[in-house]
Amino acid sequence: MKRKFKTKIKATDESQITDQTIGDVIKSKIEFVIEQTKSNPPYITWLSKNMILWGGKVFNALEDNNPLKIGFISAYNPKTRRYRPSHLPGRMPTYSEQEKMEMYYGVALPWPPRGLFEIIQNTFRNIEDSLMNNDDSIVIAPCRGYINREGKLIDPAWNKQEDWAGNQVSGYLIYRKDKEAFEIVKNYLLNEADRVLQLQVERTKITAPALRESRSKAAATALAKSDRRIQRIKSLNELLTPQTIEDWKEILSIEDSEDDADNNND
Repeated sequence: MKRKFKTKIKATDESQITDQTIGDVIKSKIEFVIEQTKSNPPYITWLSKNMILWGGKVFNALEDNNPLKIGFISAYNPKTRRYRPSHLPGRMPTYSEQEKMEMYYGVALPWPPRGLFEIIQNTFRNIEDSLMNNDDSIVIAPCRGYINREGKLIDPAWNKQEDWAGNQVSGYLIYRKDKEAFEIVKNYLLNEADRVLQLQVERTKITAPALRESRSKAAATALAKSDRRIQRIKSLNELLTPQTIEDWKEILSIEDSEDDADNNND
């Protein structure tokens, strides 16, 4: 088994627990969540990059040894007193290891490894292209910033120049927009969803259009594709929640946002 810590990840790198590439593992994870969203009420899911990186409640029903549930870098499990299995070699550096790297070399190990989030974003775009070509009912809307369990906004770009480039995408709202399922989605958000998801939907409604527009390029084909993506997320405006946030700084967690910005700078 390979054990050398990788500081730069490519889509073609191989998983150390399956015969898949890292790109294929990420694709399988996203497709699993899309299929679950498509098949099961309330037909809406929030999927952050960190859920793909570490695993999250969307994968909880799977067996612990299922490759879809397993994360990419090993972390210590205090229950078993062992490091969890991972698709990539190496483990997450401890705080003391990071501090030593900064002390001796002036820089710390990149965390997560560079390139991993870029692969996630490219995979989402490719899957969305396929959904658009097949006129699928699933909508994928990108979001900058995510809501943590305490209902606080974590926005890695809060204190930076308005940069809506791809590396500012924190996660994706996935939902069905066909008539039957969309009514269930809307009713769920208004009457049943918890405050965290409601706030995440409101955040996505604000940031998704700007993120989509930032992908527009000079080439006619890219412009046409970007316009199709913008059109697909217009149904976001029909998703209403009881949450009304006039100033997102009111719920912004600055300290956590700074940490997130450092960790997600790939």
